[in-house]
Formats: sequence, structure tokens, C-alpha cells
Amino acid sequence: MENYEAIGRYISFKEKALGLATTRNNFLKDLVHLVRMSLDAETSPMIAVSLDFAKAEELLEKAANAHYAMSRAVVEANAAADACGHPRLVVGKCAGLFHKILYSR
Repeated sequence: MENYEAIGRYISFKEKALGLATTRNNFLKDLVHLVRMSLDAETSPMIAVSLDFAKAEELLEKAANAHYAMSRAVVEANAAADACGHPRLVVGKCAGLFHKILYSR
């Protein structure tokens, strides 16, 4: 017998996780763009790079928050997956990277 409630939770949390992964990736792309613009403006290694570090930190923190929210959605989706027989979701191995970058200062 199908567990329709679990299937509904699985689909809902899977879609939420995918949306949050896209949000995270967009923040990371913005961060890369910010850094790349600063490096492209450099004309000599002796010239200091002008980088908006506050903006870079803000983008990184937003990316990390989206990643952690995505991870929580994956946990919920996987609990539902077990109940309804759908495949479990897997998060890449970069999860610890955000924690190290944000909290190792």
C-alpha cells in the first residue's frame, strides 16, 4: 500500500532542497564574480586588490545559510524516502567547507 503522505513530504522537501541548492549556488557565483572582478582589475602584483570584503563575507554567509537549510530539507526528504520507498538524496562533500570558512576565524 502506498504511503501518500510520505510521498507528499518527500516531493515537498526534495523540491525545497533543490531550490535552496540553486540559491546557494547563485550566492557562490556572485561571490566568484566579485572576486574575479577585483583580480581582473589588478595590473601588477604590487598593486593592492580592491575587494569589498564585507560584501564577500555577506555572500559567503548567505551561501552557507542556504546550504545548511538545504541540508535540513535533505534530512526531512530522506526520512520520508525511507517511509515511501523513494531514493534517498545525497549532499556533496563540501558541507564542512562552509563551516571551516565561516567559523575558523
